[in-house]
Amino acid sequence: MNRLRVRGTALLAIGLASIALVASGEDGGLSTTTEAAQVNRLYLVKLGDNFNVTSAPVTYRYKPSVAYNSVDNEYMVVWSDHRNGLSGDIYGQRVTASGSTTGPSIAIWVKEASQSEPAIAYNRNDNQYLAVWKTAETGFTGWVRGRRLGANGIPLLLTDFQIMSSGYEVAVVHNTSTLGYFVTGRKFPV
Repeated sequence: MNRLRVRGTALLAIGLASIALVASGEDGGLSTTTEAAQVNRLYLVKLGDNFNVTSAPVTYRYKPSVAYNSVDNEYMVVWSDHRNGLSGDIYGQRVTASGSTTGPSIAIWVKEASQSEPAIAYNRNDNQYLAVWKTAETGFTGWVRGRRLGANGIPLLLTDFQIMSSGYEVAVVHNTSTLGYFVTGRKFPV
């Protein structure tokens, strides 16, 4: 039986299969990939082989998060990626329900300062996503910022927006009753 090390996200139970994100490589290493695997939701048995969710050059990637698009029957995976240097940026990748990537990875937020701990939620009412993350931009260190993405993963607006003034271990979910999002983050006492 194959073992999965799932970090930074939970399983999504959709139909008979779920998707689990696996951060491979050493915890403190400089080169990791963001992989995914299909898992049977009833028996938690891995289905098939792990696959890399991006063909971009291997860099330090971490804190993956996933959302399921029920309208298009596909997933959107987001992660923090150091492909542009020392600071992390937020990238995403669409993945079909069968486990194939769709198009190239998408730059969701690329800045000089580090962006980390992304999370993503899907809004089936508007067929779009909300990606959120912690930023280290000057004047905004530790703030949680967000950006709406279309069903194709492409950002809908030219800029991001502030959600809360501090937050670590960020999470987001869409509420289909109120049509709003609920974002959480851990705050350290001052």
